[in-house]
Amino acid sequence: MNEFVHGFEDFLQNPLQPLTEHLETNIYETFEKDQVKYDTYQNAMYKAIAYCSGGESGDEPPVVMVVGAGRGPLVQAVVNVAYTLNKKVKIYAVEKNPFAINTLLDRVKNEWNNQVTLVSEDMRIYEPPEKADILVSELLGSFGDNELSPECLDGAQRILKKTGICIPQSYTSYLAPLQSLKMHNEIKVNRTADKTLQQSFETPYIAHLANFYQIAEPQPLFRFNHPNWSENINNQRYKKLRFRCEQPCVLTGFVGYFDTVLYKDVMLSIHPETHTPDMVSWFPIVFPLQEPVHIGEDGIIEVSFWRVDNEEKVWYEWCLHSPIQTSVMNPNGRSYFIRKH
Repeated sequence: MNEFVHGFEDFLQNPLQPLTEHLETNIYETFEKDQVKYDTYQNAMYKAIAYCSGGESGDEPPVVMVVGAGRGPLVQAVVNVAYTLNKKVKIYAVEKNPFAINTLLDRVKNEWNNQVTLVSEDMRIYEPPEKADILVSELLGSFGDNELSPECLDGAQRILKKTGICIPQSYTSYLAPLQSLKMHNEIKVNRTADKTLQQSFETPYIAHLANFYQIAEPQPLFRFNHPNWSENINNQRYKKLRFRCEQPCVLTGFVGYFDTVLYKDVMLSIHPETHTPDMVSWFPIVFPLQEPVHIGEDGIIEVSFWRVDNEEKVWYEWCLHSPIQTSVMNPNGRSYFIRKH
């Protein structure tokens, strides 16, 4: 694990915008090195495919659609499961990124013996010839929903049978108060020329935290379940959290984690208490405060968090209520947002 994280300690990274910015080859290569993640996905798919009767009559092979297939690691996992179970599986790989399509074309021909149907389209508008028994994706970010997995899967679930299975089935974000003067100074000193100081502090960052103190245990924030057959799907969220400090400290922001139920008892997590051993795909996410806040022993921290969206974008807003009241940070996504299109 150390070889993957070395050099990233307290290094600020902007979260990805995968719906509007095509991932490049080097990013795919980094993702694909995390064998723990893909082995866990394969375990989930093994259980789902073994359970799935496949087809309305039970005689048809199950239809598995990998949406956002990238360069094919999850497709390979489905192929592996079909071979292990000695079961015929109809596999679709849906991917809109032209950088990944050429690799998929080569793998379909040379590795998968033309047994995978490749679809070069956005999962949200794809019209398949049949519906899926299992819909598989790896759209999760460091905060679970921050790369718009809910919006993508809500758009894609019309290609899933009403009795179908989503992998992942759910994911939950967690939040904890953070002391990291190192991160605070990094944001202040290393802001880019096109951002004001306010904008820099209203932007979340992905970071492998090394010099930090987590002031209190993480608490669950937002949860999403798939498929979501509600008539009026609403992915906006709000929650107010309350933390108690065990010792005097300086609050510089909040750190976010997530865990996910892939299928039944198969899980992945970056929550410190349940972190999947040796998994390196995600670093935590940090939501800064513009000014550090001193907290006394047994002090109370109260914070409100919002997940907000409109037709074009999704963003987070946050504000402190205790020990002091701050203004809402990133109102209307003025400094940071995730584009839908």
